[in-house]
Amino acid sequence: MTPVSRHLVLAAVTVLTMCQPRIAATPSTNLVAVLKNATAVDPHAVQVATGFERLDRVMENYDNRLYPTYDEHDGAPTFVNCSLHILSFSSISASSMDYTIDIYLRQEWRDERLRHYNERGELYINDQTFRDRLWKPDLFFTNLKKGHFQDITVPNFYLRIKPKTGDIIYSSRLSLTLSCSMQLYSYPMDIQNCSMDMESYTFTTEQLKFAWKSEKAIQLIDNLVMPQFNLDDTYSYDCTSNLSTGEFPCLRAVFILRRQFGYHLIQSYLPTVLIVFMSWVSFWLDVDAIPARVTLGVTTLLTMTTLAGGVRVSLPPVSYIKAIDVWMGTCTIFVFGALLEFTMTNYLSRKRPPQRAIKPGFCGLGAKMRHQDNDKLTTTQMIFTDGTDYAASALPVMTTEEQTQKMMDEKHKKKAKVLDDRCRIIFPLSFFIFNIIYWPSYLVFLVEDYTKPPQAS
Repeated sequence: MTPVSRHLVLAAVTVLTMCQPRIAATPSTNLVAVLKNATAVDPHAVQVATGFERLDRVMENYDNRLYPTYDEHDGAPTFVNCSLHILSFSSISASSMDYTIDIYLRQEWRDERLRHYNERGELYINDQTFRDRLWKPDLFFTNLKKGHFQDITVPNFYLRIKPKTGDIIYSSRLSLTLSCSMQLYSYPMDIQNCSMDMESYTFTTEQLKFAWKSEKAIQLIDNLVMPQFNLDDTYSYDCTSNLSTGEFPCLRAVFILRRQFGYHLIQSYLPTVLIVFMSWVSFWLDVDAIPARVTLGVTTLLTMTTLAGGVRVSLPPVSYIKAIDVWMGTCTIFVFGALLEFTMTNYLSRKRPPQRAIKPGFCGLGAKMRHQDNDKLTTTQMIFTDGTDYAASALPVMTTEEQTQKMMDEKHKKKAKVLDDRCRIIFPLSFFIFNIIYWPSYLVFLVEDYTKPPQAS
């Protein structure tokens, strides 16, 4: 209350007090009490109450079905400036291709139907009934899956009205789950461009236009932490779309998300490298250690298959090849190759030439020769055609075929060992060459980049 108004109220109280006996008791007493109370209360509280009362009188003839510039003769649209304040990112999912975000959405426009005189200045309102009576832009999110207003402990919104101009600021807190069409060619070394599209559902650009408030209309909370991703950049631009029903105003905010590689390095890449190294242990085992080599080869192959299946569970069934698919497939080939190498060495070490039968009539005696092996001693028994039997059981005799077979066995085992020796070099060298090609390809040459549209800010 201004000093002049305060003096006028005090003068009125004095006059009424002096004239009280001449006036009816009840009305004068009540009026004096009211005026005295008016001077006793906080003057700012009186002004605020007066401001809201005046706003209520303005709202009596207010029609929230009409946008603010509906009655203007020049047909100018209503301009709405928007801005975002990012509070948190969470649940960025490649399997469902969406993300959850918590934001403050601020919209500003001018509605001259709310102009009135108010000494207080701006009015701050957090009343849902008044909000429902007010015209608001019919903004919706085109890529929304689900969302809700925050209402703990009170509905999280406010209206700020400037009575002199009719300018309105409408701020609300929203939790949104938005779809994001992710490209996973370089997964898990990928960069994703996830957008937030805001559009008018009813009004075309002839009645309503959206615009970003400033060049940096997207603001971030300090120390924003995101699981598995880093927010590299943000930009915004106008995405007004021309549909068959008209041209509708649209705004788009884009978030550049770079996936953190540390988690996948520990959970996927290092374990598979160790499994590949373990499969190579078979090359250093003896050729005749068949149970050990079989167990090692089958175990590493099954473990590799299990790890590859676990990676596929967390990803959508896309038809193209991802970076993790190339890695897992190559590691599986190396493990399976080690198992095949054991099969080859085992075959070479046990290879036998075809047996040749001994013809009757050996040495012109019409005799048959029979050999019996017993503790490395060969007993040669010759049975002649007349039934005479001759045996030299005490002499360790090795036939020519046995000597040849022994030489062949040693020769084949030597070939198997040579194969093992070569694989000790070929497999690690091949895996090293694969890594030289794989990592630069996805980290340098095939890295996904993003290009801002010319109108982006």
